[in-house]
Amino acid sequence: MKISLNIISKLLEMGLLDDEEFSKNWAQSRANKGKGEYIVTRELRLKGVSEININNAVDFVESDEWQRSARRQANKKMRKFSNLKDYQRKHKIKQYLYQRGFSPDTIDAVIDDLAVEGVE
Repeated sequence: MKISLNIISKLLEMGLLDDEEFSKNWAQSRANKGKGEYIVTRELRLKGVSEININNAVDFVESDEWQRSARRQANKKMRKFSNLKDYQRKHKIKQYLYQRGFSPDTIDAVIDDLAVEGVE
């Protein structure tokens, strides 16, 4: 038991057991992989991270980054749904982004961008 406590205290001193830093890195990594805010939140909860650290991690990834991530995912699906009517394609993309865990605000911003480009 004493050895375990020594190891844990050493890891803490080295900054290797830092939930806040872990959470931020996790959120950034998952955003880069096309996961949204809600999925990241759920994953961190399952890992036992505190709500404060979860909120800080999700906020750490700026809304522009979440939108870029969602946009990359939407662009991937645009090709797949190219044969659909505009309103059907918009609905399918929204549905897909919800499944990826993006927030309604992020999804709306991406859909608005697509509408500006004439894809709506």
